Amino acid sequence: MRTYLKLLLYIIIAVFSIIGCHTTHKAKFESNVVLTTKNEIFHAGLMYWTLPGILNNQWYAVFTGTVSDILYNSKDSNNIAGHKYVYGKLNVNEILLSEKTKTSDFKKSNYFSSDGFDNFKIKDKVLIFMTEYDGGYGVPNGCIVKLKTFNDSIVTSSKKYIKGKQKFEIINNPTDMKLWNRYDSTGLKHVSELYNYSKEKKSN
Repeated sequence: MRTYLKLLLYIIIAVFSIIGCHTTHKAKFESNVVLTTKNEIFHAGLMYWTLPGILNNQWYAVFTGTVSDILYNSKDSNNIAGHKYVYGKLNVNEILLSEKTKTSDFKKSNYFSSDGFDNFKIKDKVLIFMTEYDGGYGVPNGCIVKLKTFNDSIVTSSKKYIKGKQKFEIINNPTDMKLWNRYDSTGLKHVSELYNYSKEKKSN
């Protein structure tokens, strides 16, 4: 009987130890943030199936931020291809654009998290572009850009072409063409093709 009780006690201790470890691991990712209605973390997932590109997506939210935490190889982060995601948490610095989606509004967010931070580290400055996905927001591949400062040329240029068809104006600016070709050659080609098609259609 004593042996049975000892075994039961060991099992209970082991269960609570596992629960405690899991809770601690999760808390590490959310370090220094007390979640309230004012500062809860806004999450949008990486659209890992999309082709890399910024300009070939319609932007619903664009913002800068500083990486405050990285979580490697979360147990629940394996997709069907066996890829281990790397999650990042940001302190939002400036929201350049925020368009409401059917179910979400990024406008007053102070903290952000997403996967796709494989090549980033804590204190990195980033520029992120989000599109609409399934009524909310999503981050297409290639839409998390590492910055040296928040005044980088890519930030300034993004502010110029922040909405809709303004992106077509890049084609008329050689300096911005060269800049975007460095960050998003595929997207720039897409915009160029649409621009030329639009011109041909107007001339006919």
